[in-house]
Amino acid sequence: MTITDERYGNLRAAAAVWAGASVLITDRRGRVLIERVGYRDTCLLPGGAVDQGESPAHAAARELHEELGITMSLDRGLAMDWVFAAGVDVRPALWFPGEVLHIFDGGTWGELSPVV
Repeated sequence: MTITDERYGNLRAAAAVWAGASVLITDRRGRVLIERVGYRDTCLLPGGAVDQGESPAHAAARELHEELGITMSLDRGLAMDWVFAAGVDVRPALWFPGEVLHIFDGGTWGELSPVV
């Protein structure tokens, strides 16, 4: 489902901070799975927003399924980080107030393909 910047910003504007969840997946050679997204110039770990009433672990699993079609349970948190608004180049329509990011362990897989 595609959503406009304005609608996304309006959905999240009432929040004092955003909450996000990402999944760290590596292969046996230590390479990290990242994905290209249309709304950023950089690649990201698979993941996204924690929706209202959703746990970060559930959000990470949901986003992994939505973005990559992978179904897995995520129960091991690796880290939390604070992403401050001034440190990210986000379009003004998103009204980005800053984000608490939860990072979960997606395990070690076989060979990962390069990003295309």
